[in-house]
Amino acid sequence: MSVSSYPNEQDLKKGDLNVCKWISGHSLIGMNPRRECFIEVIKNSPSIDICKSQILLKEKEFGLEDCLSVVAMHTGDVTLCGQINPSSGASVHCYTDVAMIRNEPFLCGEIKFSDSAINNCYSNFFADFGDQVCDGIGDDNEIMREDCYKNYVEYLFNNEFESFVITPEYCKRYFNKRYLSSCYYKVAVRSKNPKICDEIQTHETYKIECRKESGQIAR
Repeated sequence: MSVSSYPNEQDLKKGDLNVCKWISGHSLIGMNPRRECFIEVIKNSPSIDICKSQILLKEKEFGLEDCLSVVAMHTGDVTLCGQINPSSGASVHCYTDVAMIRNEPFLCGEIKFSDSAINNCYSNFFADFGDQVCDGIGDDNEIMREDCYKNYVEYLFNNEFESFVITPEYCKRYFNKRYLSSCYYKVAVRSKNPKICDEIQTHETYKIECRKESGQIAR
C-alpha cells in the first residue's frame, strides 16, 4: 500500500492498526500519512486495547504514548495521561487536549513538562473563563499565577474583539515589578489614556514610547 492508496473509510473504522502498516513516507506537503492513519483508526475505536497492538512496538514516529494520548483525547480519560512519560511532549498534548475536551482548566496543572507548557494550556481557557483560570492556581506557585495573569492581559491586548477590562488597579493588584510597567503600558495604549504612562517606573524611553502609542505624542 502506498501513500496514494490510503485506507478507505470502512477500513479505518475496523479498529485494526494493521491497515496502516503498508503506508510509508511523507507526503509532498510535509504530512506523515502513516501517522495520520494510526490516529484516524484510534479516533474511530478509542480504547486502551488498541494501544496494545504489536505494530506500535516497532514504530519510530508513533508509539504507545502517542496512542494513549489520542485515546485520552477522544474518551476524556485523564488517567491515561498519567501513563505517559511526564517529560515528553506527548504528555503535554495529552493533558492539554483532555483539559479542553472536558473544559476543565485545572487539569493543566497536571503537566510536569515545563511551566511554559502549563501556562500555554491555561491560555486556551481565557475566552470562556477569563482570569478565573489564574485564580485557581494555588498560593504555592505565585510565579506561575503571575505569569498566567500576564498571559491573560496579553490575550486581551492582542485580541481587538475582546473587551479590554484591565485597569491600572488591576495591574497593581496582580503584578510585581517584573510585569507591572508592561501592564500599565498595555492599559494606556488600549484605553488611549497617556496619563497612565506616568505610572511606569522603568526606563524613561519606555514611558515615552507609551505616551506615543497611547496618542499623546504625534508619531
